[in-house]
Amino acid sequence: MRRILFLLMLICIFSSLLHLYSDEFLDKSYAEEFFKQGVIHYNHQEYEAAIEFLRKSLGKAPDDMNTRYFLGMSYYRAGFEENALFEFNAIIENEKSDIILKNLVSQLINFINVKQVAAQQRKKSNDYALNLELNGNPIGRYYLTKVTGIDVDDTGNIYAAGFGSKIALKLSPEGVPLQQYVHPKITPGRLYDIAVNSRGDVYISDFTNDTVYTFTNSGKYIKNIGTSGFDEGQFFGPTSLALDRDDNLYVIDSGNMRIQKFTPDGEFLLSFGKKGTADGDFGHPAGIAVDFRGRIFISDNGKKTIGVYDKSGNFIAYLEGGDLENPFGISLAETNRLVVSDNESIKTYDILHSSWTRIDTDDRLSRVLDAKIDHLGQIIACDYDRDTLL
Repeated sequence: MRRILFLLMLICIFSSLLHLYSDEFLDKSYAEEFFKQGVIHYNHQEYEAAIEFLRKSLGKAPDDMNTRYFLGMSYYRAGFEENALFEFNAIIENEKSDIILKNLVSQLINFINVKQVAAQQRKKSNDYALNLELNGNPIGRYYLTKVTGIDVDDTGNIYAAGFGSKIALKLSPEGVPLQQYVHPKITPGRLYDIAVNSRGDVYISDFTNDTVYTFTNSGKYIKNIGTSGFDEGQFFGPTSLALDRDDNLYVIDSGNMRIQKFTPDGEFLLSFGKKGTADGDFGHPAGIAVDFRGRIFISDNGKKTIGVYDKSGNFIAYLEGGDLENPFGISLAETNRLVVSDNESIKTYDILHSSWTRIDTDDRLSRVLDAKIDHLGQIIACDYDRDTLL
């Protein structure tokens, strides 16, 4: 009997150790994979995506200081300097951190601190301060920060999605808040883009939660389109949105490196695209627009091109010229003009005459991620680096 009990005890101990080892092995594997994906996004200057993966990696391996370093650098490159300082200080305080890494991080901390002091001194002599634009924040009782996507309706109202502040607003042409798009059932993540259709319905992509929210214009929640995954109708980091003349919805599914098309009610229609170097393949699709003929224009800041596709997603050609550096948002103005956000500049492309024009913005922009032209011919742009909506 004692032998049996002893054997049972050994089996229990062995099972516990095996289970513990298995959990540790899985955590390490997940951490390595998340870290790898985070570094890939970081090297492609996709800092917001890098943050999501590196945070997941750190959750599995909290003592990995290399992961914490890349997370801090991603925060810094994305403009979240306080978050970056938190991660860098954690490296300094960790006794196991490599001395070379500590020295490097110390230099970064000093640089950011000096930069912040200088920025505070400069604000005093400016007509407006950072975060004080619509020209400003706060906008009413809302703080709208790190805007990555905007849209305008036929009456000039502006719709904006705040990647940093995790809110989406409808604003009057003068910048007065008219509507916030929220619902008790929704815990928004990083909101990336916003689009309003001819019925006034509002679509908002959530990069973190892998879905697109649908609201009425008055703020009533309708439904979610898509869930996390890799199948048709599912997303892995949805970003830019576009609508065609029939109000069909197009979504850049960035993590799955494809475009998905849905009916106005959210029924899946088709998907196309893949990562690659061949003509028509994607490097990093960033913006999307659809003209009255159903042709799809996709800005690719990985390839630094604008690709043209037919309504079924078949590749047609790349637009020539433009000297594009880092194209992001793309939209349609009137019926034959494209508006392209390209680093600190805004460029337009005349589809009929195949000609480019660079718009003079008087050096007021730094990193434009989206731009629209309203019914009066006025340009509305969001500047991610300067955290302004102009």
